[in-house]
Amino acid sequence: MNGVKRLAIIFVFIALFLEGNAQDNQAVLEQMLNDADVKKREGIYGHPSQVWHEGEIFLKDGERITGRIKYDLTADAVHFDLKGATRTFVANQIQQFFFFQEANKTKRYFITLPFAERGNYKRPKLFEIFYSGDVSLLAREEAIFSNWSIRDPEGVGGVRPVRTAGSRTNYDFFLIDKKGEVQMIGKGVKKVVRSFKGHHKQLRTFIKSNKLDVKNAWGMINLVEYYNTLE
Repeated sequence: MNGVKRLAIIFVFIALFLEGNAQDNQAVLEQMLNDADVKKREGIYGHPSQVWHEGEIFLKDGERITGRIKYDLTADAVHFDLKGATRTFVANQIQQFFFFQEANKTKRYFITLPFAERGNYKRPKLFEIFYSGDVSLLAREEAIFSNWSIRDPEGVGGVRPVRTAGSRTNYDFFLIDKKGEVQMIGKGVKKVVRSFKGHHKQLRTFIKSNKLDVKNAWGMINLVEYYNTLE
């Protein structure tokens, strides 16, 4: 499949699932990306990457499979549970996939794109679609697992230490334009602003006046949405 045809398919996919359902997707994103909701979701159900979800995958050879999905962005792989048998697909086999996340009643959409992490060599990577426009926002999540101590109110004086475990999600954000160029967004306000191709002064003003947290997914969605109004 040539590059132009592949880009057309990618943006048709984004438009179909995101632009065509703008109101639904705003509600979905607000629910999915709210910090409190994420903490609640992970605390009750475990991190989303560790559980099975009902979904569908579209392979590059034209095959389309429906079943239970477990995703692994670290390995850029998707596992499918098909009647007790597990099939694993890696990014270079996958065109796109989506699944329904039961914990917060949302659908999540992913695509495969070539990306160079080091040097000029590009290899297929899985990205989640957060926002669609002339410039779109993609993300890759990293689950951080940790243990900590809390005070047990049932203990003497409420000070008995109890070990517990949990997870949180960090995101790396990326921009993609209609030419298919993927740009990783830097960390911190200065690097975030420089990741865009222009309108840096307006972006800095927008971040400051709206008190956007550029480490937060919803803050980045608002910033990219604003940037598209300037183009």
